[in-house]
Amino acid sequence: MEHQIGAEPAVRRHAAGDADAPCLIASRRQEQVETTAREIEERGRRSLRIVSDVKDRSSLQSVLNACLENFGQVDILMYVSGVCKGMPFLETDEKLWDWTLDTNLKGAFLVASAVTRHMVKRRKGFNTATRDWEFFELDVSKDGTQVRKRGFADVVNRFGGNCFGCHIAARPEWDLVCETDHGCAPIPLTRAMSGALQRTDPRCNNPPVSVQDTEALKRLNELLKPR
Repeated sequence: MEHQIGAEPAVRRHAAGDADAPCLIASRRQEQVETTAREIEERGRRSLRIVSDVKDRSSLQSVLNACLENFGQVDILMYVSGVCKGMPFLETDEKLWDWTLDTNLKGAFLVASAVTRHMVKRRKGFNTATRDWEFFELDVSKDGTQVRKRGFADVVNRFGGNCFGCHIAARPEWDLVCETDHGCAPIPLTRAMSGALQRTDPRCNNPPVSVQDTEALKRLNELLKPR
């Protein structure tokens, strides 16, 4: 079974659609470009539609040129292209291996190389209050992902915690990045829970759910119940 990620995922649609800035939507498949662009435009935002291939340097340069010509600059780059094909290792040939790595790894490199060369030429700036961070509160369901809230100090997670209030506690050398030993307050979401979520993601070729994952998901479900 082949699975492809492009311009259509809900996270990209709604994160881009809720922003104030215009968006350039690029994908190898025209129907993905059209669907994503329409959703953004329905929210009153401008969009630019381009069919491109992350494995083709000239295609990426055309995307960048179109962005600069229409919008004048690039502020945010989102790379969400990815492919996978469920296949036993001994049945995987070199062509499939190259196809996967060319999209998932080399494609990300080519896109970043093309676009960030322009972005670093922008005038330097840094928001000392936010440290250039932005937080998102998401509603996730089997039907997709919606951005419930985005911002900085006003974003509160479903456990009742203020996102900035947690991250600001990280020691200075970690620049608001929270890990177990960075100084941030612990959260009830455990590694077992996050691992179980990843392994049971319906978008992927899921193995049978283990007893451990079932128990972790049960504990997570209890956490998410309204208090």
